[in-house]
Parts: sequence; C-alpha cells; structure tokens
Amino acid sequence: MGQASKVRRIEIRWDVKGEGHAKKTAQRLDSIGRSSKSTASSLGFMRNAFVGFLSLRGVMTLAKWSDSLQLLRDRISVFTGSVESANSAMKDLQSAAAYTKSSIAGLAESYNRIALATKDLGLSTDAILGSTVALQQTFRLSGSTLAEATASTIQLSQGLASGAVRGQELRSVLEANAVLG
Repeated sequence: MGQASKVRRIEIRWDVKGEGHAKKTAQRLDSIGRSSKSTASSLGFMRNAFVGFLSLRGVMTLAKWSDSLQLLRDRISVFTGSVESANSAMKDLQSAAAYTKSSIAGLAESYNRIALATKDLGLSTDAILGSTVALQQTFRLSGSTLAEATASTIQLSQGLASGAVRGQELRSVLEANAVLG
C-alpha cells in the first residue's frame, strides 16, 4: 500500500474592514483636494478683485489730486493774469514744496490766499512766493501739522485782507506758529 495522502487545507482571509477604511480615506482626501482647488480659485478671484479695487482707488485719488492742482493753477492764473505766469508760479511752488518738504497743494493754497489778501499791495509773484515759503518754514519749525498750518494761513490771509490781524485770527495764527509769536 502506498502512502496515504494527506490533504491540508490552507485558508487565507483578508480583513475587509481595513479595505473599507482605505476607500473612505481616499474619498475624503479626494474631497479635500477638490475643496482646496475651489478655495484656491476663490482666493484668486478675491485677490484679483482686491487688486482691481486698489487700482480704481489709485486712479480716483490721482484724478482728484489732479483736479485740485488744476483748480489751484486756475486760481493762480486769475491772480497772475496769464496761464504762462500761473504755470511758472506752479513750477516755482513745486520746487518750493520739494525744498520745504511740504505738500504742493498746501503750499499752493497758502500762496493763493496770501496773493489774494495782498493783491492791493502790488507784490510780485516772487515776493509772494518768498513770503509763502518763509511762512511754511515757520509752521514746520513750530511743529504744526498740515491741517493746522492751512487753518492758520486762512486766518492770517483773512486778517491781511481786512488790514489787521487781531482777535481770533491772531490767536489762531500764534497757536499754530510759535515762531511768529
């Protein structure tokens, strides 16, 4: 007789639970990837909208600034009598603003107010510019803000136009400009 054969049975089982978790994890990661792409797209849109908004604000600010300078140039041309003289005065004011490290708009406004207040004196544009620059420098030495200097210049020009700087006008000028006091 021959040898009896023995049958051995080998059973291999796979844990199905682990496979289900792997599928769920893969699905969740895929969902996160889609959400990330959507978020990135939304952020890109928001960035572009913000850049557009800032560009529009810049253009609007530039247009407003340009309009205010044109208005000042027009006011100066009324005083000087010609566009060429006004352009020359504006160039001088730009140089003076760079020299005094102050705002061209503020300096031009001061120049215009002083010119109007002293028009009966027959001062030259150079004399008015020199007075404006000297006044601006005294405001800077006094530590006045641009708003204080502008308000004080308005008060001073009103006093000059009326022929005397006294009372509230004088008090306003001296508060903002200790160098004059």
